[in-house]
Amino acid sequence: AAGRAMIRGSMNREDIAPVEEEGFCLVLHSMCEQAKADHSFFDSIGNYVTRICDAAARHRVMMNQGFVSIALTVRVMEGVALALDPEAEIWRIANKIIMKVRAEELLGTGRDRFSEVERRK
Repeated sequence: AAGRAMIRGSMNREDIAPVEEEGFCLVLHSMCEQAKADHSFFDSIGNYVTRICDAAARHRVMMNQGFVSIALTVRVMEGVALALDPEAEIWRIANKIIMKVRAEELLGTGRDRFSEVERRK
């Protein structure tokens, strides 16, 4: 599903057609399956991002600019954190931040919907 969504977004931004769409989706699917089976998969977030970017380049899927910016930022921060503490569990820190941002997004959306309902009354 994630691969298909990325392909749709790519096709909306560029006239360049992806190559072997199923191959791209298979790479993302295999990563998800690997993450389910091996809980240490995300210990190195940079590897995760690299695999997605490599698959996108190989299959000509244009990446979302926001995703790429965040991915590069994460890679730099991961490098700095590991240089300071090679035992750092970056994914634990990242998960907390991601969950907080997502919760704020959902709560913000909920407030907006509530306000809209209230205005209609």
